[in-house]
Amino acid sequence: MFRIIRALVLVVALVAILVASSPTPVLTNARAIQEGKPLLRPRAVPQCFPGANGCAAARDMRAQRAARLAADPFILHRLRGESLASLFGKRDVSGFSNTCAEVDLEHSTGTGPVLVAMCQTDAGESTQTSLGLSSILMAHDDGKLLCVPEDKIYQHMSIAKKCADCAMSGSVISCLCLGSTGFVVDTYVDLNTCVGNSNGQLK
Repeated sequence: MFRIIRALVLVVALVAILVASSPTPVLTNARAIQEGKPLLRPRAVPQCFPGANGCAAARDMRAQRAARLAADPFILHRLRGESLASLFGKRDVSGFSNTCAEVDLEHSTGTGPVLVAMCQTDAGESTQTSLGLSSILMAHDDGKLLCVPEDKIYQHMSIAKKCADCAMSGSVISCLCLGSTGFVVDTYVDLNTCVGNSNGQLK
């Protein structure tokens, strides 16, 4: 009995030693951003670099970094691990194919593809309508198409700037789009999830 108790005491002591000696995870800036915590260990940024033109070089570097953040809304978004829906939100219209027919694409140089269809009005009449897709479709950094509200579009990422060879199949548009790595991606999105019919007008 004494031997059993002694063995248990030794096991407990060993476990306590192992727990006490296990390293504490280091809180990095990237991890703090992902976990939504304050930057407890902020990185010091020198006001000026060494050399005669050090201050000007530092200002240029900060300006370039700010420009990259402004041009690419996905940088901080990726660090935080957020979904694209939380970044851009969703359009509050959908279901155009339920009341529209003869759906097709027209291509306009420089402005991107235009969705055209014959849609029913509230009075039950059919009217031809169109919607420029460069105002709601853009290709994000992996080249995949994303449907976003008009006020969230980034023109340099719009379908007119990054995609080609678009075609319609039912309510689904497919395109070849350029990703940030330089590769072309065959991508698609169902416009029925983000385009609606408002009294005969595509919205």
